[in-house]
Amino acid sequence: MPRMTREQMGSPSYRAQMPPNGPKGHVYMMSVGRALVYRKPKQETSYFAARLCTGRASYKTKWLAQADDYGQDARDNMSFDGALELAKAWFGEPGQRHIAVEDRPLGPRRTLNLSPIGPENSVARAVSDYLDWLRWFRSTRFHVKSVGVANNYIMPRLANRLVSDLTTDELALFLRGLYDHLSRSTRMVSALGCADSIATEDRLRAHRSTANSAYNTSGTEV
Repeated sequence: MPRMTREQMGSPSYRAQMPPNGPKGHVYMMSVGRALVYRKPKQETSYFAARLCTGRASYKTKWLAQADDYGQDARDNMSFDGALELAKAWFGEPGQRHIAVEDRPLGPRRTLNLSPIGPENSVARAVSDYLDWLRWFRSTRFHVKSVGVANNYIMPRLANRLVSDLTTDELALFLRGLYDHLSRSTRMVSALGCADSIATEDRLRAHRSTANSAYNTSGTEV
């Protein structure tokens, strides 16, 4: 859906000169998963609606009020600011809160999804310490990317595990699963480092075969 800035959607004169925008309308993103929608059908009154994300590609929408594109003469016309307040109230209702995605500001996340409380040698604590180090000694872009990898792939599976309890076989299985899941994303797989090297036994055998062939041809160890 095309987006509008706060200044654009908040201006009745700007909305009034817009052409009809079809059933989907334009959105003003309030926060992650929460938006105010402005719809202007061809032969109907324009209106505001609230749009809530409830999961991947899943949304719930509520009609709020007619928009004040041509002033507030009509009793039911609503200003942009008034529609924002109605949307916030609807998002906060119990029926919406328990099905909505996490509410957070727009932009890349720079912190872990959960607070690393608990034993000092938990995976969550180790990841948190590593991200703190990245914040000081690596680029902001690399730090933000690493936070995303941790939140999406590491924390949901290993956050509460103790580092001392992890085994080599368990880590290999974990990385193998990530490789299979991310095989369509070369950049992400390379970011995981060793995941690529343990992906399949066939690949390991291919490495050994190449090395042996080079040794036999040159007569020296590669």
